[in-house]
Amino acid sequence: MQQTIQNLLKAAGVALWRIEEDISESAELYFVKKRLDMRRKKQKKTYVVTVYRDFEKNGKAMRGQSTVTLSDAYTEKEMEQAIAEAYHAASFVANPTFELPEPVKDTRPDTTPYVLEDCAMQLAEAMYSQDTASDAFLNSAEIFANKFTMRITTHHGADISFTYYRFKGEFVVQCKAPQDVEMYHAFAYETPDTKSLAEKVQDALKRIKDRARAEANLPSGTYTLLLSGDHVNEMLGYYTERSDASAVFAGYSGWKVGEMVEEATDGDSITMSLRATTPYSNTGVPMVDRPLLDHNKLCTIHGGDRFCSYLGISMTGIYNACSCEAGQLAWTDMQKEPHLYVVSFSDFQMDAWSGHFGGEIRLAYWFDGKETHVVTGGSINGSMAETKGRMHFSSDLYTTLSYHGPYAVSIPGVKVAGV
Repeated sequence: MQQTIQNLLKAAGVALWRIEEDISESAELYFVKKRLDMRRKKQKKTYVVTVYRDFEKNGKAMRGQSTVTLSDAYTEKEMEQAIAEAYHAASFVANPTFELPEPVKDTRPDTTPYVLEDCAMQLAEAMYSQDTASDAFLNSAEIFANKFTMRITTHHGADISFTYYRFKGEFVVQCKAPQDVEMYHAFAYETPDTKSLAEKVQDALKRIKDRARAEANLPSGTYTLLLSGDHVNEMLGYYTERSDASAVFAGYSGWKVGEMVEEATDGDSITMSLRATTPYSNTGVPMVDRPLLDHNKLCTIHGGDRFCSYLGISMTGIYNACSCEAGQLAWTDMQKEPHLYVVSFSDFQMDAWSGHFGGEIRLAYWFDGKETHVVTGGSINGSMAETKGRMHFSSDLYTTLSYHGPYAVSIPGVKVAGV
């Protein structure tokens, strides 16, 4: 198949190209309550072909590109037509010319082979080991153990192959009294992390019982906001997105390497790293862990090949994971002062360009200094312009596929619209 596609590219006159061969295998489990409703295994092979086309527009050199996905189900004639259409489409993409990654030859054997079916069952056992109560339970669950074998070839001789694994899934917890409520949760790990999953389910079952008895009585006001888990990762997206090469090149971000992105006032300075979860990007750029922030000083601008080329910086590849240095304050100590700890939103978001963050509250714990109230309703409306440099991070840690760092963050002075 590789050779067939390369022959078709040559016949179509395509001089610059890349083929990403992706063999994906999965073992999947689907549960309804505690009953295994369906077990499935899948294997799929796809070929993502990117073609480049050089031309001039108004006397300037352009390099257009277009992508098409092929599979073994295509006939040779269908592949020929798809490649011709992609090459034609590339002539309408008037991007200023840019450099392509240097060719690399690297074949990496799978040194940690997992048996996908076994891993899926181990995760299921960890999940349902916590489903022991009668007043809160797992309503449904899906578990996916995935293996990906990648091969990247290019017109100028690159030939890279490697394997990586992903263990993902989702589950819904339910409590029927005093209200009938459900909450959705998702998980993703690089390894079959049964311990973390068991803890996540245990916490979810506790939270759903609190959600069932939560009251809509949160007053409007300004609070010290506590966030934990995936919400901390979402907050730190402010720094990864504003340091992206595409944002810097377009002028959306004025950040520069070596400069402070903010001044720490009474909060913790931030030290972050970009974390490589595969040895190469999908374009063949070697991926390594890179420092992003060092006590609020920008260390790296990162992103796709085209924008790195435009900025004249080394190609980094696109990162999907980060790590952050922990703070000094224990999570239990964070909760001693008055605060609003939101554990579930309808949709929590961080807008890196405006700096606004927030969402509608589904479940929160409001500690007024004397007692804790379990509340629901209302919404958060925060701004990084008002809170950056003042955030404190916990010494307790949290790990997922895309994040490793402090479990919690404390953000003072956040506006909350109550109910």
